[in-house]
Amino acid sequence: MNKLVANFIVKSIAPSVSLHYEEDSSTCFDHDLKAVIIGDDFEDDCGFMRHIKYNHNFAQAYDYSINLWSILHELGHYFVGDDGVVSEEEAVQYAFCAMVPKEIVANNPYLQNVYFDIEAEFKATEWAIDWIVSHPRLAKIYNRLVK
Repeated sequence: MNKLVANFIVKSIAPSVSLHYEEDSSTCFDHDLKAVIIGDDFEDDCGFMRHIKYNHNFAQAYDYSINLWSILHELGHYFVGDDGVVSEEEAVQYAFCAMVPKEIVANNPYLQNVYFDIEAEFKATEWAIDWIVSHPRLAKIYNRLVK
């Protein structure tokens, strides 16, 4: 994805948030840097779109690219007041997810849901859906730009 386009989208939605590319990292929101981090897994769906459609009941999930969803989801962590501090239960869930090889998770919706149903992840995705619903024209434009 074009870095200028991604930065434009992030800045237009959250002017005080920056965008960083880190090839040796996972895509995430860094609360200390107040930045969306684009990592080596940026275009890896791993069940995310399925989760949006079926677990969040958003039928239009596949109308938007994984690139747009990923940016919006990471911004969701910022906007929902997620400060990056996780509960003990969430820490266990994150640790479990980190230990399971991607090859196993790739075709296992149950294991995918273990990650996407973590409260912070679920809320960030809900924020992304709400943003798309509230800004339908802009969402379509941004989607075309990031494809």
